[in-house]
Amino acid sequence: TLNTLSLFGLVLAVGIVVDDAIVVVENVERNIAAGLNPREAARKSMDEVGAALIAIALVLSAVFVPSAFITGISGQFYRQFALTIAGATVISLTCSLTLSPALCALLLKPHDQQHHGRWWQRPFEIFFGGFNKGFDWIATNYGKLTARTVRIAGVMLIVYAGVLAFGFNEFRKTPVGFIPQVDAGYLITVVQLPPGASLDRTDAVNRRVVEKALKIPGILGAVNIVGFSGATFTNAPNSGAVFFVLAPFEERAKHPDQSAAAIQAKLFAQVASIQEALIVVVTPPPVRGVGNAGGFRMMIEDRAGRGPEALQAAAYAMMARAAKTPGLEHVFSLFETSTPQLYLDIDRTKAQLLGVNVQDVFSALQVYLGSSYVNDFNLFGRTFRVVAQADSQYRNTTRDVLNIRVRNASGETVPLGAFTTVRDISGPYRVPRYNLYPAAELDGNAATGYSQGQAIQIMEKLAAQTLPEGFGYEWTTLAFQQIRGRQHGDFCFRARGRVRVPGARRAIRKRNAAACGDSHRSNVSRRLDRRRGAARAGQQHPDASRLRRADRPCSEERHPDRRVCQANRGSGQRPLQGRGRSRAASVPAHPDDVAFVHLRRVAIGLGGGRGRGTAADARHSGFFRHDRRHRFRPDLHAGILCRLALDGGAGEKAGGACVAARGVTLC
Repeated sequence: TLNTLSLFGLVLAVGIVVDDAIVVVENVERNIAAGLNPREAARKSMDEVGAALIAIALVLSAVFVPSAFITGISGQFYRQFALTIAGATVISLTCSLTLSPALCALLLKPHDQQHHGRWWQRPFEIFFGGFNKGFDWIATNYGKLTARTVRIAGVMLIVYAGVLAFGFNEFRKTPVGFIPQVDAGYLITVVQLPPGASLDRTDAVNRRVVEKALKIPGILGAVNIVGFSGATFTNAPNSGAVFFVLAPFEERAKHPDQSAAAIQAKLFAQVASIQEALIVVVTPPPVRGVGNAGGFRMMIEDRAGRGPEALQAAAYAMMARAAKTPGLEHVFSLFETSTPQLYLDIDRTKAQLLGVNVQDVFSALQVYLGSSYVNDFNLFGRTFRVVAQADSQYRNTTRDVLNIRVRNASGETVPLGAFTTVRDISGPYRVPRYNLYPAAELDGNAATGYSQGQAIQIMEKLAAQTLPEGFGYEWTTLAFQQIRGRQHGDFCFRARGRVRVPGARRAIRKRNAAACGDSHRSNVSRRLDRRRGAARAGQQHPDASRLRRADRPCSEERHPDRRVCQANRGSGQRPLQGRGRSRAASVPAHPDDVAFVHLRRVAIGLGGGRGRGTAADARHSGFFRHDRRHRFRPDLHAGILCRLALDGGAGEKAGGACVAARGVTLC
């Protein structure tokens, strides 16, 4: 149950909280034994293990937090467990970083090697002294072994890969389960008589089932319901259900043969002698409200419209194959197409000649044979409901149906026998639909020694081999939740920390290409190479009228060892269009200069030395230093070249211009 999972998670959480504190205390004790006083030992210990404690908390959170995002019923089970562990991990980290070292500095005492206790303490000192020596010997040799192991990293990686492969293989062979079947304190018996059986026959069979079942030790009582199917929870005269209430758990715990599974097996043996009906004993669902019984339910779907008879044949073929397959038991289907029915064939031409509206015929059948709600009225302080229906003695035989009279257009009553005939047919009592397809339920359980996941796999294989063309299957109830939870769990735990948006990179490339006039992002690097080559050769840029030098004083430095001023590289200057409208600018001569070309007039905040950042100044272009040592990425360069990375912002700084690009300020 959820309470058990939460309690288990709480127990693990307590161990995790204590474990981090123990790491701190043991390390402080080790430093004290090395000769430090408690306060210095606590400070040094936190310097040594503080980062490790944070790493442990992050790793545990990364393992358990994704479980809280699993959807479906499995997510409901894992969410409490995951949040309990994650919360305890955070509490443990906080205590180990704050409270544990403070208490160690206050409570722990320096070691006194000359101290000897009283005479009655000598045996304890000898025992714990020997234990400490043995533990120190093991720790020393373990450290030596670890030091040797890390020197042969290749061998250890091979061993580690072997361990992973072995674990993966064992995990793959482990049977897959979902929610185990629990002893709910009651059992459900499904009774299905032949189609067309009356309620009296069903009641007689149910009473025999109850009489035999009450003789089994461990059954306290029974609730007999006639006309109600315990498997499908639908009404039918040939169906019955018996709910057996078991004795309290405290009484049955003393007798192993009185468990729910043992009593179920005894019930099967007792009711096997009743040949008048199909009787199946099922357990209640592990999760109340998810399904009508335990085990699995497969819905066989008629996706090609083959008809009820073909659907029944497909369902019964699956049931026959499952009965012969190991790993499955009690596989049954209550879908049938043999219920006796009366087909009323209306001659519409004759009815029209007699002036009878066909819709009035259907309304009369509904009122006389079925029922029709009229209204409610209050009398003697109570509310009574008025329902119109023919009396039972006037709707027992086929002749009674033909004697029902309908008023025609002239106001006269015409019996149905004047233009209708009745014949006997057989068909399904009900046709359930699943995903809009006519479907048949197929219920079953995993055999002893097999898991629910194995049973699902076996049924899927049988369906692939047995179902004819035009038929499919779907899972429902807990089997559906198990498959869905497994898929969502794989997605949750396989997700990476980096979010990838499909098509984002292609969209960026197209946008950059459209802005730069190129067909691909790789052309940006080619244009950079051409401009750098021209700078090395001392040639003027082909579009010099649209270039501007971002001057800055030679004395300003970003880093003592990283000068970004052009004069520090000894490059010359060539007259170009001025920074404003008349002053001369500098042509970049260093190969690492990056040219930025404005493609259209947009106010990006690139002003002159006087701090002008208007749209008029935005039409000018400039060179910005790209120094490899400043760790600017190529995609940032391409963004600058395409004018897409700039998000505005400028300011006057030491006579130069500042531009904010992707959170980085270029000056």
